[in-house]
Amino acid sequence: MSYYKPPVTGDAQMDSFLFQVSETLASMSGTGLSGSVTEQLQAAGVTAGANALTLVLYKRSLHPDVSLVEDMDVDTVYDYEANTLVATDDISVTVFNGWSRFYQPRADGRALYAIQVNISSSSNLEYITSTDWSAPVLVLDAEDIIESSIKTNNGTALRTPTDTTTLSVMVTRNSVEQTVAAHQTYEYKWTNPDGNVLCVDANLNVLSLGEVPIVATGIGQDLVCSVGTPAYSDAYLDVHGSNLREIIVGTEDVDKSQSFLVEVSNIPD
Repeated sequence: MSYYKPPVTGDAQMDSFLFQVSETLASMSGTGLSGSVTEQLQAAGVTAGANALTLVLYKRSLHPDVSLVEDMDVDTVYDYEANTLVATDDISVTVFNGWSRFYQPRADGRALYAIQVNISSSSNLEYITSTDWSAPVLVLDAEDIIESSIKTNNGTALRTPTDTTTLSVMVTRNSVEQTVAAHQTYEYKWTNPDGNVLCVDANLNVLSLGEVPIVATGIGQDLVCSVGTPAYSDAYLDVHGSNLREIIVGTEDVDKSQSFLVEVSNIPD
């Protein structure tokens, strides 16, 4: 059994595996993804009966000051076969003084820290003491994270000729869903995957021709639909404003499958 730290080259960022963590998390910060990113960063392999692995733990904090973050203080055991890390004295414990293998949501704190340990062993179990982990490193600090997602009231599978589903935008700020009143102040722009603005009728139904959504022509705010109006709050010919938080899609608008995208703007700082 052995523990080792990354080699020192003189470049602090390149010396640390956590530089890769930071780069990955930075690229993910605007997408709303959560969950474990460990698998994307692990360098694991089995050769000649030996196991080797890099483990990374994450912890959220309200403070971007690393001196205020508590170190790992729990002895753990890692099972290579089961890919589990638990407390040595209680196998039901998988979060250790706030440290977890999972990327935690922004609601738990603006600052995200990480620690790592590189382990290798010829046995299936690896015992890791709390002092074997590296010092905490700040890998992400975001004071304000705004994310949007699309909800449906009837799923995404339209099975009969008369099926419809309402697509509704939900904006969250630091993982907290914003109020209906807040959503009424935002501006919405619904497009197909090519970036063309959709056309909707007076009841916010997506208009289509031959199971292909009709799109507006023109540039910027100067958009025109052959029928209906642009599904873009800021378009000169828009008549729906903030009501464009929702659009309605029917079976006749979809040929096997169809993607709809939405851009939300006018969200105050």
